[in-house]
Amino acid sequence: MVHTTTSLNGSLDALAAIEPGFARVLDSHGRPEPRLSEPGVETLLRTIVGQQVSVAAARSMWNKLVARYGEPVDLAALLDASDEQLREAGLSRQKAGY
Repeated sequence: MVHTTTSLNGSLDALAAIEPGFARVLDSHGRPEPRLSEPGVETLLRTIVGQQVSVAAARSMWNKLVARYGEPVDLAALLDASDEQLREAGLSRQKAGY
């Protein structure tokens, strides 16, 4: 798991060693900084909302969710919500199930 710049660079180096195209991209564009998220339920919820959708769609769904359940998300209200209410808050049936 990538937790630091050092661990990210180790992973990037390993990929670059086996894939010349990846090495060229690193040379051309540089190395990214690690994207760190706070541990906890909010990060889990954001991960679920963002699965298999565009960044714009995930942002829209997240905004609907926090408009309805607050920020930070009121977990008690979220757990008590019906499938219909979660759909109204922007979540698909599958995401609501998670």
